[in-house]
Amino acid sequence: CLVYLLASFLAAMPYNIKPGKLKRLPKVSVIIAAKNEENVIEKTLKALRKSDYPKLEIIVADSSTDSTRKIAEKYADKVITVAGKGKPHALNAAARRAKGDVLYFADADTRVEKGTIRKLVSALSEDKAATGICLPENKRGIAARMSRLQIAMLYAMNLASMKVMKTA
Repeated sequence: CLVYLLASFLAAMPYNIKPGKLKRLPKVSVIIAAKNEENVIEKTLKALRKSDYPKLEIIVADSSTDSTRKIAEKYADKVITVAGKGKPHALNAAARRAKGDVLYFADADTRVEKGTIRKLVSALSEDKAATGICLPENKRGIAARMSRLQIAMLYAMNLASMKVMKTA
């Protein structure tokens, strides 16, 4: 229980990173693999369209049997159909069609804030990579809570390992 509370606290902390000054804005391709996500994908795509990052390409790799594709076509730059070979296949298929210098992988229920992509890009350089925490919106049920806990713990471990690497 204590571990869950600690992880929940870490996951809820605001990470207000101030964007650095960018000399050049690389194009960012946001890639989403979707299968029967009609209940959540519209909010995600709308949030991406509200991003303050100007060079953005949104690609949805869809293998749905519901109206996910129809919704995605309203907001995405590209919607590709992928046969049911799994999420890795869908992401790879979309990545091959991406025109961006930076690939940003998101889930269909990820909520991206207005400045998220700019902050991510400003953290990139030749000797650095950037990562962030993306918690599922669904907070109901034991599976959702466990998923949020797992992601929060992985993020906390990632932060700890970066601190260790800095001091070495």
